Amino acid sequence: YEKRIAKLNEQIESSDDEEVVGELEWQVEEAQFQISNIEVAEEEGPSKPFLDLYAKNAREALAIGAYGTFLKTEDGGESWQVISHRLENPNGYHLNAIFGKGDDLYIMGESGLAFASNDGGASWETLNSPYHGSLFGGHVDTEGRLWVYGLRGNAFVSEDKGQSFTTIDTGTRVNLSAGTTTESGTQLIVGHSGTILEVDKKLSVTNRTHPSGSVMTDIIEVSDGEWLMTGRSGLLHWPAKTTEEEALATQQGAQ
Repeated sequence: YEKRIAKLNEQIESSDDEEVVGELEWQVEEAQFQISNIEVAEEEGPSKPFLDLYAKNAREALAIGAYGTFLKTEDGGESWQVISHRLENPNGYHLNAIFGKGDDLYIMGESGLAFASNDGGASWETLNSPYHGSLFGGHVDTEGRLWVYGLRGNAFVSEDKGQSFTTIDTGTRVNLSAGTTTESGTQLIVGHSGTILEVDKKLSVTNRTHPSGSVMTDIIEVSDGEWLMTGRSGLLHWPAKTTEEEALATQQGAQ
């Protein structure tokens, strides 16, 4: 950030355009604000959670987290660089999910934040978000469509890399957190209260409920019709290998 401030000040000194100077001065103030945050963070120690990580290969990875935290490594995690300035996030909203395929990457976050990169994360575009509540997850399916979902059962799909979105009628109001595409092309999306959504190619939704009633954080397909989920109750299967009564007893025992 100090290097960025020095570069911005050089640009201010060499510009005669008042509008340009005003924008550059705002960027200097923003960078100084971030430095103040860093100084406080150094005193507090590591306290801000990371919320997701995307590994491009064995050496390159991007990590995101609370309060707009955005880091990258190019040496397999031996060292990290702060790259939060690459995103248009002046309020420091939480960044919840990073995912993609190839050079097309996406970040979803608090208050409807949605970003896209077509160069592997070197630069980012702010998308016109389909929802202004928190977005908790997303995935890209085998056809290259972008799926995003979040608070209160809101889910959307885009066929043009986030330039426009179609609303999915999920039939639920629970928070949705993660998803995947099956071999047959069905989308699976999981969330709170044991919710599992199956979305077919016509965007029709089948709403299933795992008997655990657990908050679920991710899902993968093991085989046709067999899925594995992670969440508050650990590893869960579909078809379920526990009854509602057994799941409740397990939860009470853990408490």
